Amino acid sequence: MLLPSMRPPFIERVPFSVSETTDRLAAGFAVAQCPCEGTVSSAHVSVSICTRERRFFSPTLDLEISGDGSGALLSGRFGPHPDTWTLYVAAYATLTFLCLGSGVMAISQFTLGSPMTALWAWAIAGPLFAGLYVSALLGQRLAADQMQLLEAFLMDNLNLSISAPQAGGRR
Repeated sequence: MLLPSMRPPFIERVPFSVSETTDRLAAGFAVAQCPCEGTVSSAHVSVSICTRERRFFSPTLDLEISGDGSGALLSGRFGPHPDTWTLYVAAYATLTFLCLGSGVMAISQFTLGSPMTALWAWAIAGPLFAGLYVSALLGQRLAADQMQLLEAFLMDNLNLSISAPQAGGRR
């Protein structure tokens, strides 16, 4: 059983060069009523929901653009805002260090012939790990409409139609 991705992928081939692709997206961000905001550099685009519409679980889409003779390939991942992502990474790191520390303590208790009570931390950390994962998936569900908005912004500005999602990812 494959678990759903915490950061769903986005992959799209466009018939434009890298510079024309970035120019089209930069022009889209300049429109007054644009529902998205973002930054465009030579081969990287970051798209997010405008500040007035942003919620805790609002997504961002970071794309790398690579080109060949026949066009450009946009590849990236949807994810939460960097502040939210940092919170999740910090929570996972804290739980990981808790598990490592309690594992070392449990080994010490074992070598001393004491009961390995430090392993109770693992019983607490396991559900917390699962809770973090489930909350990330819940955030994806709550932000699904905004993920579609980001995708529609890209497709509109690149004059492409939205294709059906592929198995295992958004595209």
